[in-house]
Amino acid sequence: MTDKYAAWRTPAPEKKHWFAWLHRRSVHITAFTLLIMALVSLSVIESRHALREAGQAASVPVDVLGEQYALILAGPVYSKNGDVIALHLSRLAETNFILAAAVFDNKGKRLGVVTQKSSVTEESPEQNHLVRLFSVKDDHGSQTGVLQLTVDSARLLNDEYALLQSERAIQAGILMTGLFAGCILTAAGWRYRYYFINKMR
Repeated sequence: MTDKYAAWRTPAPEKKHWFAWLHRRSVHITAFTLLIMALVSLSVIESRHALREAGQAASVPVDVLGEQYALILAGPVYSKNGDVIALHLSRLAETNFILAAAVFDNKGKRLGVVTQKSSVTEESPEQNHLVRLFSVKDDHGSQTGVLQLTVDSARLLNDEYALLQSERAIQAGILMTGLFAGCILTAAGWRYRYYFINKMR
């Protein structure tokens, strides 16, 4: 004889809700793996982007400095005043990323050259040397000479890259805070999942 109370003692089958697949362990492992891959890819992309931005930002002070001194040297180069040219070049060489500065006329004759003293002692690798040329023109716009700057690109990039690294550190902190908050919310949702399931029934 069938027990009429058996139906009352048998627990009802759990109803499947629309996000039940999120509770599977394989889904958790896949999500964690994709998250790690995304973080690594994002780090590589940001690093390359930061280096490219550093290179672009590093060229700005060199261009500005070269153009300014090209204008300053216009008169001395036109009159070929070696003393005034040497004075301006010595001031230009005091800049920490300028290794050497030289001025040539249109025929290629060197009118003046100054080398930074610290660059000799530090022995900056030659592959880090960047040579930039700037036209020296007179009042009529005719070229009278060339200003040549030898730049320590590594030192210049390090200064700019340090600023970008601090900005990236702030962005990484915000990202990690968001991930931590997401983990807390996920853990809380998993802890009280049955409460929300019962609410949806």
